[in-house]
Amino acid sequence: MCTAALALIVYDYILTFDEERQYVWGRRLSVLQILFFLNRYPPVAFQLANLVLFHLPPSALTDQLQVLCQSFQLGAIPAQVEIQWSVAAAIVGHRLMALYADNVRVKVLIFVVWFAAVVALMIINIIILPKHGAKASGLPFGMHLCHPTTQSLNAWIPSTPAVTFDLFAFLLALFKLIQHRRAATRMHTAAGASVRIYDSMAIGSTLYFLVILTGHIVTMYTATKRESLSFIWIPMMFSLSSIACSHMIIDVRSSSATPAPSDASSSDLGSAGSSATRPLPPQVARARSMRMPTTRSGGSDNTLVARDIHRSEVLAIA
Repeated sequence: MCTAALALIVYDYILTFDEERQYVWGRRLSVLQILFFLNRYPPVAFQLANLVLFHLPPSALTDQLQVLCQSFQLGAIPAQVEIQWSVAAAIVGHRLMALYADNVRVKVLIFVVWFAAVVALMIINIIILPKHGAKASGLPFGMHLCHPTTQSLNAWIPSTPAVTFDLFAFLLALFKLIQHRRAATRMHTAAGASVRIYDSMAIGSTLYFLVILTGHIVTMYTATKRESLSFIWIPMMFSLSSIACSHMIIDVRSSSATPAPSDASSSDLGSAGSSATRPLPPQVARARSMRMPTTRSGGSDNTLVARDIHRSEVLAIA
């Protein structure tokens, strides 16, 4: 499973290397940029460590290896869970704050829920997991297995903070994405680009939530079995979540960089008067095209909605 998890990460990296170079590298360093790299590359190191530990020869099953197994099961695996989920949840929270850019109360609530989930997950890993013993057993083909020796009746507890935050973030994001998409569609002007961005964010958020929810369900099921293989599944689970998070960022930036037909025609009309005028960046061009005249029938409201939508887009892809 560790080999499959590492192969999956490397394969996805090969497929998305060109998009990462185009839409991530060379940009001004930002919080989302740092979170992207933390989510993208440390899992490779984690999987390499898991792979090495699982391919030791049976002759290495000494007392020293038993101690190493105990440390790995009760130390390294919980640390991987804590680090990788915290980074992935921070990416989700960052995107969520971008959608609620003008609502300070909701942004504070998002941060508080995220921080509480991270702290709760850390406490649970320290208090609950050390109560379960672990041992190493020989396997065919020169491999060995490090597994718990006790049945985990409280297997659902470690996943509770993560699932709670992910469900909270998913529902909050879906509500705002639908709201912004409808507003952008009603305004018509530059709606193609905005709708495309929000569709990409909705698909990415849904896929990530389904991946993380399925992973937690499998983890809880396997952890209830004696001599569980759940910790073998955990590396695969977080490989999938790392890939899903990376795609959330790359896909949104790709959608924002691809001009819609309406954007292209607008830029042609705007530059027809002077061939020497350089075209505006897509975000600025959309912001200007979305400014609608103030009228008694509510044009000023449309302008405020347009600015709110544009600000959310810029923060989400920054």
